[in-house]
Amino acid sequence: MIGTTITSSKVSANEPQSMFLTQSFNSSGRGTGNSSIGRNDSTGNSSRTLGANQNKKDATNSRAPTAPSSADALLVKELNALSIHERQQVYEDIHGISSVIEETPELIEKSVHAMQVELKRTRGNIRAAYDKAIFLCPTKFMSNEFLLQFLRCEGFDRPKKAAARCLNYFDFKLEMFGYEKLCKTITLDDLDEDDRIFLSTGALQMLGTDRSGRPIIVSFPRKRRIFKSFVNIGRAYWYIHQVALEYPDASKLGAVVIMYDAGIQSDCATPDEQFRQYYHMNYLKGGSKYFSSIPIQLAGFHFCHNNPRLVVPMTTIQFIIGTHGRVRFRVHNGSHTECMYILMTFGISMRNFPVDESGFVTLDDFHKWILQRQAIEHSKYHNEHIANITNDGSNEKISEMMLYPKANDILLGRGKPFQIHPGNLFLSDFVDKYYSRYQTCRKYEKTTLTIQIVAMVKQSGSRFVKKDGKFWVCVDDDRAREKVSHTFRNLTILKNNSSNNKSNGKEDGGGSSDGSNNNSSNK
Repeated sequence: MIGTTITSSKVSANEPQSMFLTQSFNSSGRGTGNSSIGRNDSTGNSSRTLGANQNKKDATNSRAPTAPSSADALLVKELNALSIHERQQVYEDIHGISSVIEETPELIEKSVHAMQVELKRTRGNIRAAYDKAIFLCPTKFMSNEFLLQFLRCEGFDRPKKAAARCLNYFDFKLEMFGYEKLCKTITLDDLDEDDRIFLSTGALQMLGTDRSGRPIIVSFPRKRRIFKSFVNIGRAYWYIHQVALEYPDASKLGAVVIMYDAGIQSDCATPDEQFRQYYHMNYLKGGSKYFSSIPIQLAGFHFCHNNPRLVVPMTTIQFIIGTHGRVRFRVHNGSHTECMYILMTFGISMRNFPVDESGFVTLDDFHKWILQRQAIEHSKYHNEHIANITNDGSNEKISEMMLYPKANDILLGRGKPFQIHPGNLFLSDFVDKYYSRYQTCRKYEKTTLTIQIVAMVKQSGSRFVKKDGKFWVCVDDDRAREKVSHTFRNLTILKNNSSNNKSNGKEDGGGSSDGSNNNSSNK
């Protein structure tokens, strides 16, 4: 790389694996010699000075990264902590020439077991979303195939970090998409209108693969003008990265991200609008959560720009992508043509890059891609919740067997996970509307009423289901009617207990009888 200088006492320009730099150009397209890292680390003793003050600086930087030198100092520290082999791996990753680790059955079994142990050890609110997902769909989320995504991302020798990323994955997905879509593969239909409007701007696009077959995701920051909240951006990013994981071996190879703002024309966000976006608190928090949860590693991150004001926001990005992404982060400062040429040296083809000669982002190919995705997703994920199992060796799919229930399904069972399921809460509210009528009915009339309620509930789209091993199955109408009857009886008990507590001068809620009633209410 032309014009490369590294002034750290350990990170040297003579080591090809240590080129974690800003590339700048003059008007002729040649390197200007301004590339640098650790600009405050110009003497042999400054590394020790940085180390002595690093804890204080890290605390300050995590709150408000404001200067490129802060990122440089942190990056130098992280680079010096890498072994020679790790530096070589980083160099190969960003240039698209890295090899894939051999995943032997012994390695997989040992690593997955270690990760499962770490998942069981973790306590606290961070595992709440994970527990919900495991309760609803253990077959999918306890499989080796699913857990391996996080081990490949963090490393097979880091089960604790892989487990933490897995927990963050469910926590962030629940925050972004809600309980109803926690177990679901996110499709375009799962994005709301505002999400799809933002996605249609082309601010985030798939760019095929690089020379190693790794998917390339390109982001145009100046196209982020049209969105109502940063949640729209978060959902769009989640969707695009999920699509990237569908590429062959993407889980093993990782993905390449390009943030491109070199010569992009002003039909988008103004420089001031763009600058403010980078420092919006929701952007910082969301970005940090996002990069600590997605189950695909950053094999390379390229920031291309020709705007001096983006140097400081660039530092913000470096802080939120974590150590793994930071040491694979490259900045290219130049015109559109210059940046395209430098990206090609990293194995990234510019043949279908969606920017025309005038600097406008093109959308024709992207909109065709969206239509193709809709067709693929309708075919592939339309009945994803149906368990793909066979009966007596035949290929006939048993439609009553499900990998996970829908949010509006009513679950038969005992315990808090059943109680808080949206479908069960819906049934309780629905039954409460008919409670007064139920109390005045004779026995045979109560049976008739429960049959009618089952029919109305099923007509609304809900189903009565129970767990059968690792799958869920629909129950017959008799079992469904029993569930409705139990709900009526337990509602009566709860109302009587509430009335007794009030008459005794007690507060609503609390006795031990309520706990037992809660269990029985979920039969």
